[in-house]
Amino acid sequence: AAMVAARENGTAVEDVTDEERQRVYISLYQTHLPKLESAGLVDYDEEERSVELVPNVAKRGFFWMQPGASESWSRYYALLGALSWALILGLWAGLPGFALVSWSAVAVFVSAALLVLVLAQYLSERNGGTSADAFEALVE
Repeated sequence: AAMVAARENGTAVEDVTDEERQRVYISLYQTHLPKLESAGLVDYDEEERSVELVPNVAKRGFFWMQPGASESWSRYYALLGALSWALILGLWAGLPGFALVSWSAVAVFVSAALLVLVLAQYLSERNGGTSADAFEALVE
């Protein structure tokens, strides 16, 4: 509760007042922890006052904690950006192989490739996401 209160108030944990900590504690105890438990994200023991991520979530992390998922897509976006700029600069500089390519062809290629990439990411995340389902249950 003190760590959450510190983050909410933009202060260090040791600077959190008892009132700030108590307000967060009550909110966690009455609202957030039961919701996290019903969403299947944590195991909450009221008697022991302990909270643990369920094994599956602890192993995989939440969808926003999974660096591999976002990093792989960022590589594709970076590659598309680099290829797009190579096409643009080659056409602008008038390099020999680029004389056959028009500006409109570059625009169509870049926009179509971006659309395909975004659609692929959307479908990939939609089909694979039990964490997203748990998140949806959490915010209901």
